[in-house]
Amino acid sequence: MSDWTEAELRARIDRTGARTRYPGGSPDPLEVAQYENMLPEGSEIGIVLGMTPELRNLAARNCKTLASIDSRAAAIELYRDWLGPEYVTLEQIHQTDWFSLSTVCGTGAGFILGDGVFGNVLPLAEYGSLLCVIRDALLPTGRFITRQCLVPEDALPRRDALIAEFRSGAIDAAGFGLGLRMHGYLDSAYDPASSSLDNSEVFRRIESDYASGGLSQQEHAIVHRYYFGGRNSLPTQKAWETILQEAGFAFERASLEGKNWYSWYPIYCCTPT
Repeated sequence: MSDWTEAELRARIDRTGARTRYPGGSPDPLEVAQYENMLPEGSEIGIVLGMTPELRNLAARNCKTLASIDSRAAAIELYRDWLGPEYVTLEQIHQTDWFSLSTVCGTGAGFILGDGVFGNVLPLAEYGSLLCVIRDALLPTGRFITRQCLVPEDALPRRDALIAEFRSGAIDAAGFGLGLRMHGYLDSAYDPASSSLDNSEVFRRIESDYASGGLSQQEHAIVHRYYFGGRNSLPTQKAWETILQEAGFAFERASLEGKNWYSWYPIYCCTPT
C-alpha cells in the first residue's frame, strides 16, 4: 500500500482550527450527503477504512459502534480528535492494514466506507483480494460505499485544458488542483500497463512548469494542496467495475453534478451478490 507522510496529510488541511480540508481530495458536503443517502438503515456496526474525518462523523451518526482502520500512525494522530465529541465513545481506532479488517472487526458490518482507499492499493491485482475481505466483513444486506478515482480510457494528459478551464473560471481551485495532479501528466507519469501514477514525476513536471512560467504562483500553490510523492493505482472505469463484479459485488454509481471531479472520482455503492 502507498504510505503518506505527515506533511502530505497536512497539505490537505484548509483550516486546522475549523477542522476543514480542501474539497476534491476530501468528500465535499454534496458527496457526504450522497454517501448518507446510500447507507442502509439501522446499522449496528459501521467501519471506515482510513481516518477520513467527514466519513467517520457520517458513520458515527448512522451506527451504534464505529471501527476506524488505518495503518498510518501519522494519520491517526493528526485526525484522531476530528470526530465530534458526542461520537467519541462510539469509535474504536485500529492501527492495522485494511486487509486485516475482519480480524480486528469481525463480520456483520452494516456498512463499510472509504474515500479513495483503492488508489493506495498497489499493484492493481490486489484490488480483488481487498474487495473480498470487505465483502466477507459485511452483512448480506450490508453496503460498501467509496469514492474511486478513475483514469480516462485513452489516458490522454489534460494539463493544457485544465489550466485554460481554471483561468477562464470554468472550474474552481479544487477541480484544477486535484485534476492537474491526477490527469495533467498522464503521458509522462502514468503507466497504463500497471495502472500506476507516479506522483513524484507529476510534481517534477509541475515544478518545471512553474519554473518556466507555465504555472502561476497561485496555481502552483493550489496544486500543492494535493501533494503526494508516492504512487497511486488509477484504473479505468471498465477495469474497476470488472474487478468489483469479479469480487462478488453489484454496484450503483452516483451521478452528481456541479464539480468536474464528480465524473472521474465517482461514489460507488456496492452490495454483496
